[in-house]
Amino acid sequence: MTASSAARLRVQTLGVPHVWSAGTPCALSGKSMALLVYLALEGTVHRDILTELLWTDKAGQGARSNLRQELYRLRGKLGGEWLRFEGEWITLCGADVDLLDLRAHLRAGRWQAAAELVGGEFLPGLEPPAAEGFGEWREQQAAQAREDSLKALSAWADELERRGEYRAALAVHGRACALDDLAEAHHQAAIRLLLVLGEREAALERYHKFAALLRRELGALPGEDTQALARLAQGAPSTDAPLPLSGREDALYALSKARVALVLGDAGVGKTRLVSAFALQPGLTLHGLADLSGIPYAPLAEALSQRVDRWPPPGSLARRALLRLLPGEGAAHAPEDAAPLPEDRALFVRLLSEALGTVLGGELLVVEDLHWLDPGTLDVVVHHLRHTPGRVVLTARPEELARRSDFTAVLGGLERDRLLTRVPITELDEEQLRALLRALVGHDAPLFSQRLYRATAGHPLFILETLRDLRERGELRQVEGRWQTPYDESTVDYAEILTPPSVSAAIHERLARLGKGARRALQAAALSSEALSAAQIAEVSGLSEWDTVEALEEAQAARLMTLRGAGYMFGHELYRHATAREVVGARRQVLHRALARVLERSGVQPAQVAEHLEEAGEHAAAWRRWKEAAQNAARLFAHDKASEYFRRALACSPGEAEAFDMLAEQVELLRHIDDQPARLLALTRMRELAGQLGDPERQAEAAARFASYYTEQDEYASAVSMALSTLETVQAASPGRRAALLLEAGAALACQERHPEALSVLERALALTQPNTPQHANVLYWMGHCAAQQGDWPAAALHYAAAMCGLPAHRLTRGRILTLWQLGRVQTRLRAWSAARDHLTQASREALKLGSAPLQVLCLTALGQLHLDEGDVSAARQLAGEAQRLEVHDSEGQEELDRLLARLATLPTDVTPA
Repeated sequence: MTASSAARLRVQTLGVPHVWSAGTPCALSGKSMALLVYLALEGTVHRDILTELLWTDKAGQGARSNLRQELYRLRGKLGGEWLRFEGEWITLCGADVDLLDLRAHLRAGRWQAAAELVGGEFLPGLEPPAAEGFGEWREQQAAQAREDSLKALSAWADELERRGEYRAALAVHGRACALDDLAEAHHQAAIRLLLVLGEREAALERYHKFAALLRRELGALPGEDTQALARLAQGAPSTDAPLPLSGREDALYALSKARVALVLGDAGVGKTRLVSAFALQPGLTLHGLADLSGIPYAPLAEALSQRVDRWPPPGSLARRALLRLLPGEGAAHAPEDAAPLPEDRALFVRLLSEALGTVLGGELLVVEDLHWLDPGTLDVVVHHLRHTPGRVVLTARPEELARRSDFTAVLGGLERDRLLTRVPITELDEEQLRALLRALVGHDAPLFSQRLYRATAGHPLFILETLRDLRERGELRQVEGRWQTPYDESTVDYAEILTPPSVSAAIHERLARLGKGARRALQAAALSSEALSAAQIAEVSGLSEWDTVEALEEAQAARLMTLRGAGYMFGHELYRHATAREVVGARRQVLHRALARVLERSGVQPAQVAEHLEEAGEHAAAWRRWKEAAQNAARLFAHDKASEYFRRALACSPGEAEAFDMLAEQVELLRHIDDQPARLLALTRMRELAGQLGDPERQAEAAARFASYYTEQDEYASAVSMALSTLETVQAASPGRRAALLLEAGAALACQERHPEALSVLERALALTQPNTPQHANVLYWMGHCAAQQGDWPAAALHYAAAMCGLPAHRLTRGRILTLWQLGRVQTRLRAWSAARDHLTQASREALKLGSAPLQVLCLTALGQLHLDEGDVSAARQLAGEAQRLEVHDSEGQEELDRLLARLATLPTDVTPA
């Protein structure tokens, strides 16, 4: 106690109450203690309140007389001038109260100081007679004091954990449990820390005591998270279970604290083992697979198809997005999917994220092998973790992840936003391996541990494989749940333990121990990354279904195959690759051909079938599946992947006409992803094929697409020349194709501000198009553009209004929104305020539905200009603010917004609407 505190009155209310006056203990009890504590906590108090509290059974002068006597005794015991009287009001002066100090430390974030003041319940046993009012007050204060005390202990324990002082944190949680034996959060934290410290039996004992208390006091069970920890504590090591979780305490702790964790480690180092120990029953697991990394949303589709019972409700946009995602599901639910989704990738990703959140229902999401996810699935996962509070655990191999440059920016952004925690794990060191063997064998085996470490470099998968191989050789045996080895009972050199270069040979040796049928079944399955049923493996391998089942049971017993759902997969990719390397030559082609046939019937993604057909040398069939895969990917807005599928289809040597049609689709995809060099090559190839085919329709199409490319590259003269020269040579082409050429020439002339020539060409195009069609509307749009550029606002308004007739409201497109925008701007110029406001508001709504930020900025800015022209400065400022909050890199939209902001900057901020 310091000199300053010794000169004051010190009151202890937590635990057995005590009072010190100027450093000297004061013997207070009963109503004297109750009176002092009440004054210390409540401040200045009226005499009537004190009489009602402490002499509830009396009233009037009798109660007041008792109060005067108690105050007299209290002054005598305290000494000094601690009590001050001002008429009917009484104040306790200069008192330090532990409960008030604790609350002050909590407010200031001084967790250790607050925790040190926690001493027990508030005024335990202080129950003065005939003082019901005080008893009620004490109960209220005790409940709040208990809550504050637990809060202080919890915060200090968390701080100790962050420092890595697990034993000290455990002790603090123990104090909390002593204060409130039903505080499950603290019991749960204590059990978890015991597991982190490796004290499995103590953790289990603590759980059983808490569970018995809950049953006795409340007739209840511990929560699911607490039960999960108990199951983890009960997991005794054996030959039939994964290796004990040795040397991963820090990683396990990091997982327990992170909302989004990325577990990084090489193949077989124990990422999945760590995650499974942390999350015994995740809500959903997405599996990245190397052979599926090119298929848009394949991991997401596979996982969500297993949880149809938790899908979003019928008719919702999220459910319709799922129906588009899953092969074969759309046809089965055609009525429900009748209304098409807007053609916008951002909206599609958001809807899939919403569906994922619905299926998870707040449970943990696990993503295995993140490095093999396709970009679409990654976008859905990132959207999910940014917009929902749920926890996510990712695993990845660092080298594979480093090759995914498209992931680098995403993960970096998550780290900058402090959403992502990296949890790297590596091989075990020698001491960790020794502890692991001690858990398995039941006693220390230093020589065996040393040799095993040299043989495996501490790689968990190699350790596991080596131990299993030794057991199968009869050199390790299991006795009462423990692995027994005689190695440390002799001076053997342990030469029979395999070294790292031999681990792959050990896997092959285990494969060789299988019967001929089992090897044949495994070879059939090894060329597929998909889970296959026993019937499918039988068909591919040529075995009978009975023989296949026996073979798979043998492979399961050898830990080489595992059952996932209704299908079989290899227990680890190393096993599959080792088996696949044995399949060569004609046998490999035969198996790929059979796999393609089997998988196609099961409704898997076309790209998976195409891969097998290509490996089988069936190129004529392969390109058709690649084309189907490309078109499916394009519908999912995976434009880069769709373009890649078209490239693979074209590499399979389709006919010239088929190749031209696929190149036409690929050109549009390359335009979307802004790969102009590849687009130019594809356009050049299109022109060559059109010439070889001698087809005027295709020649006109190729030239129109080439002219569009030139216009977008600001090469307007080349665009005009390409379009008009081709028009002279394709007189036999259909009106629609000739109109397309004239449209491209007119658009390029308009961009050169050669308006009379542009209008002349566009009028010829208009005459070749059908009214109320998108092509007709496109021509009218450019005619409106020319009129607006020349300041002929009435003509521009007529053209844009006519264009709207070919752009129906049920078809949400960029062209429709731009036309509405232009029409509204022109009507603003004409001071047709009501019509302009209607069209710009509609454009803004549709831009929001489409999820296009650049279009939203254009529409919001135009609306702001309109309101400013009308004199409504407040509305203009609000719309400008909304536009500024949207992140865009579109130069036109930014220029329009800058002009609006410049106009607003010249006006005083207090201007009111006209």
